Amino acid sequence: MLSKKTITFVGGGNMAVALIKGLMDSGVKADGIRICESNVQQQDRLSAQFGVTVSGQAQEVIKGAYV
Repeated sequence: MLSKKTITFVGGGNMAVALIKGLMDSGVKADGIRICESNVQQQDRLSAQFGVTVSGQAQEVIKGAYV
């Protein structure tokens, strides 16, 4: 269902991390998930942990987003 959709999170805190883990465990690929996060250290952690696109600029991650 979500395999060809892009899901964007505004904020990369604990709730987003839990949802991303669940999505990836259910088969959603990293290239289908984007995160807008203002904290540069958290951006680096999320990118390293999940291999997803992370940016501090919302315009970069919301283009083409399904949710």
